[in-house]
Amino acid sequence: MKHLSSAQLQELKTKLETDLTKMLGYAENLEETDPTSDENRGNDIAEAGDEALEDYGILENQVLESAADESIADIQAALARMDQGTYGLDEETGEAIPFERLMLFPTARYNVKQDE
Repeated sequence: MKHLSSAQLQELKTKLETDLTKMLGYAENLEETDPTSDENRGNDIAEAGDEALEDYGILENQVLESAADESIADIQAALARMDQGTYGLDEETGEAIPFERLMLFPTARYNVKQDE
């Protein structure tokens, strides 16, 4: 992390913490609007088309919840790397990840290889 100034690290940490707060709120909202939590769901007699739409809504919610959980885990892992002093270093090569890349993708674990 020596390639990042303390101001840059603080900016990235603030960005990660803000993103984490947003994702936790988003995940909570998904749980609250989960179609499977509808008490009347099992008792209704729906037309085939309505049933298909309901199934699609359930599947869509599951995919979104999974993506939110993955994003939360990535952000928490990035914050843990900051605490461990390994944030901003490519996990394969150990090379520094440029600040510009981290600003765009603060959970980055690898450099982007450029053609020479």
